Formats: sequence, structure tokens, C-alpha cells
Amino acid sequence: YTQMTQRKLRRIGIAEEDLKPLETIIAQAQRMTRLVEDLLDLSRIETGRLELRLQPCDLATLISRTLETYSSTSANHRFDVDLKDGPGYNLYSGEYDCDRLEQVLNNLVSNAIKYSPKGGLIQVTLERSSPLRLAKSFNDFAPDAPLLHFAISDQGIGIPPEQQVALFERFYRADNSRDSGLPGLGLGLYISSQIIALHNGWMWVESVGQNQGSTFHFVLP
Repeated sequence: YTQMTQRKLRRIGIAEEDLKPLETIIAQAQRMTRLVEDLLDLSRIETGRLELRLQPCDLATLISRTLETYSSTSANHRFDVDLKDGPGYNLYSGEYDCDRLEQVLNNLVSNAIKYSPKGGLIQVTLERSSPLRLAKSFNDFAPDAPLLHFAISDQGIGIPPEQQVALFERFYRADNSRDSGLPGLGLGLYISSQIIALHNGWMWVESVGQNQGSTFHFVLP
């Protein structure tokens, strides 16, 4: 109803400045919805009831759709998609739960925006790779196993190295994120990592340290 009221007032020419209280109501309602959804997902994960609905999914299209949403609402940030293998049909397609992967991307991109309050570049990279090329070892993956590798980078507040190991635990937030006064329950990364694990993938983070930006990675078979 708030959104309907907002649209009606715009049509009759009410100044945008006078519509800001409605924007606040909408933003807080959306925030509350996300918090409730996170708590429901936490319950599903803890009870083993979080299930995937696999279907054909083009991940390059998923990235473009996600960034298009944020580019229209975040004026301080620049967004870039880097498809390392070039655009091409079926290069980045497979059987995945598109809705859940979109949830992961939304979480990582919104975190990149939130934790880089001064703006800057947010880049999402997608490439076909393997553990050998990434110089990493993953359980259940042979060194030459074909993978899709995602990386979401920002130029924000970074993460102290000693706190990166615990970052994917439920309710955990790094000290500098709490000190910054930015809101959060510490559930988004935990839920995202569990969704990737259900896809038989892996998630990790790289950050040199405070104010050095962060890059979140995940791979999917």
C-alpha cells in the first residue's frame, strides 16, 4: 500500500523531497522482510529442510540481472561484469537452483555496497576454471575438475585477516563491520555458504586487511 500511495502521489506531481518518508517506510519493510527470510532459512538449514529446485540456469544472465537492479539504486558505485571466457551461449549454464543462487549474488553484491560506503568499483567476475588453475584444493574435486568460478570484489572497509576464518559462521560479524555501525545479523554469509555447499561448491574470502577491500569467491561444479 505504501508503494501504491507513492506511485499515485508521483502521478499527481508531488515533489520527490516530500516522498522521502514513504521511501523510508518501504526500505524498512524490505529490511524486515529480509531479516525474517534469513531467520526462516536458518531454521531450514539447521533442520535439514533447505532443498534445492534444480533447473537449467544461465549464470551470466543471472549476474547481469542482479547488477542491473543495484546499478539503478546505488549512485556512488560503479558496477562491472567480467566474463573471462567471453559471452557465449551455454558457456556458463548448468542445472542449478536459480532462485537460491540469485539470493547468494544479491547478498554478496549488497554487502559489497554496504561495506564500501564511500563508493568505488564493484566487479563481478565469472570464468570456467579448475582447482589446479585456482591453485586451491577442494574436497571431492579432482585437480582438473571443471568449475565455474565467481568473484565479487569491492573497494571497501576490508576484513582483518585473523577474522576471515570465522566469517561464514552464523551470527558472526567482523569487528570493523560492527564498529562501523552498519546493520546486520551476521546470517547472510552463513546462509550463502550453505546454499553453495548444497550445490557441492565452495565459498571463501580474500582481503589484505582493513580498508583494503574484499573479494568473495565461490565455485560451482
